[in-house]
Amino acid sequence: MRTMKIIGICMVLCFLQNCGTDRIDIIRRAYRLENGTSSEIKIEFYRYGIFKHTQHIIGEGLIFEGSMDNDGGAHLSAGGALGADSIIVVFDNQKKQIYYHGDIVVTATPPTDRNVLLNEAYEIINDELYRFTFTEADYENAEEIGG
Repeated sequence: MRTMKIIGICMVLCFLQNCGTDRIDIIRRAYRLENGTSSEIKIEFYRYGIFKHTQHIIGEGLIFEGSMDNDGGAHLSAGGALGADSIIVVFDNQKKQIYYHGDIVVTATPPTDRNVLLNEAYEIINDELYRFTFTEADYENAEEIGG
């Protein structure tokens, strides 16, 4: 009788161990913004139209790093990790690029194929690190301030 209880308990434990195998692995991903130019870059972060913070760098290097994880089924996104739905990038206090991610529209002014708020614009270093590097082409594409 005791052997049957032990076998029963083992069967229940084996069953419980196999439950939930469809769960996703939790991934914590960092999103880095880097300056690959010699220009001064200032980035203003906004969420729902409210200013959040500014990051600033002169010359090459890391400007900002944000991270998020998919715990609870969250979709890993650059905008989520950066804590922003719109970003204004100012180069040398002379030119600017605006990135916006709305409910339906994802856009940039002036238009560009590289939107810092979208995963597709990032270089994938590994599953836990995505990197966006501002380049001279980004500087050239930006519009003159007051122009």
